[in-house]
Amino acid sequence: LTKLCLRSAAVYVTTSLYDFHERQTGRIQAEDIQDSMWDEVFPLLDQHFFQLVPLHLYECFLDNVLCALEVAGHFDTNGKQLMQYIALFFPKHIKRFKAQGYAPRVLMPTICCLHKCTNLEELYLEKADSSAINTYLLAHTLKHLNQIRVLSLPKQCDDDVASIIGINCPRLESIVLTGTSVTNTGLAWLLCCRNLHTVIMPGFFQGITPKGVALLLNGIPRLKHVVYDVMSDVLTYIDFNTSDTILPVFGLKTMLFHSLELLSSNHLELVTKLCPRVEWLSLDSALFYNLEGLGHLPCLKLVRLNYKSRPVDQTVVDFFSLSCHNLTTLQLFDVKEIHMDDLRLTIGQCKYLDTLVLNECSLREDWEHLRSFERGKPLSHSVRLIQLFCFQCLLPQFVQFVNMFTSLQILETDSRELDIESLKLILLQQPFLHTFRCPSLICASSHQLTALQHSFRRCSLQVSSAVFAEPDRDHTASLAVNLLAEYADFSSTLSLGVGR
Repeated sequence: LTKLCLRSAAVYVTTSLYDFHERQTGRIQAEDIQDSMWDEVFPLLDQHFFQLVPLHLYECFLDNVLCALEVAGHFDTNGKQLMQYIALFFPKHIKRFKAQGYAPRVLMPTICCLHKCTNLEELYLEKADSSAINTYLLAHTLKHLNQIRVLSLPKQCDDDVASIIGINCPRLESIVLTGTSVTNTGLAWLLCCRNLHTVIMPGFFQGITPKGVALLLNGIPRLKHVVYDVMSDVLTYIDFNTSDTILPVFGLKTMLFHSLELLSSNHLELVTKLCPRVEWLSLDSALFYNLEGLGHLPCLKLVRLNYKSRPVDQTVVDFFSLSCHNLTTLQLFDVKEIHMDDLRLTIGQCKYLDTLVLNECSLREDWEHLRSFERGKPLSHSVRLIQLFCFQCLLPQFVQFVNMFTSLQILETDSRELDIESLKLILLQQPFLHTFRCPSLICASSHQLTALQHSFRRCSLQVSSAVFAEPDRDHTASLAVNLLAEYADFSSTLSLGVGR
């Protein structure tokens, strides 16, 4: 309803502006446009229209206005000329703006008026990749934004733009460089931004090398989150070129290894040695690997382990025994042939685990064969959220697995084999379960689902993708957490349907 209201308000503003411009044709120039003109644009009753738009919804309203102006530009000549009024929608007090994929006729005047928004704190321009947006325009805009704290730049950004940021943005805390032309030289300019704590640089085809990332890590002690596609090479470069008497220790809280890296035990040793305070750890590699070399990480809160279609081995068990006692989120990707004992020796070690994600994992058909632990004993009393995507197991195993968690509140799965009787067995054993989500239950009719919902009113059964809402930006999470989720594809949960 909120989105509909904002869209309607944007259409109203655009039509009012169109009527005003039609009456003023030939009598107004771009330089004559001032904020006070709104008194003439709107009827007397609506002179304070913009005050009715809540401040926290203004960004969404502005996006709807720009989209409406883009549509008006296709209508006639008067519609095209409305672009000169875009500056009116960017008041000085605006603090956040995220450019979408607007047509050049809308994007250009939008970027051109950003320099007057001197109170901007968050600016996201990664989608402003029009050829008309050159480095000069970007540099001219950023030169005036001295209060900026979060910045995401388009591919046109180069070392000259980075130098402008280093000189003029002393409050910068987070920056995203996606497919830009920035090199190590430009990255060095960011050393001027002493409050910088998050740097996200996805993409293998940038001019940034491990040497440049190493410079940034050594030059800014406050850095907490650095995303780079070959972090293993960065750690190797630092270790090889640093004296044993120096022994640098970084304050990084996030360490993400990607699927195109060649991860080895040496790299894992360097994580323990150079980044002992890491809290979020993602392990992946282009080839098979194990967790040998990974030492004690006392601050670990989130682990994502992609094990390349291999079963749990002793190095995984040793790692969980050593470092995962305080884990709150565990994501297992592509771990195969899981045995009951594997679950006890991994998940069972995490006494504070809150969120469990299994993606493309499988259980052994004889998963209870020669088990070492008591069969009926619960696996966890702390897990509240479970996500099971592409989970390969027999249907009775699915039910038994879920019911090993006694405090479950939310269950999300894309299982197409789950039937009404199995779901009922889960609901009977899960007194705290309040949300069950599944895109579709092939083995259940709408009548059966309705009857089951009436029997278990405490639990919301969401079994159609049509009822799943798009996740909103989490305003309670830190900026770094939101940036990692949006630009590094790394968050504590996955969106339903992403399992591959």
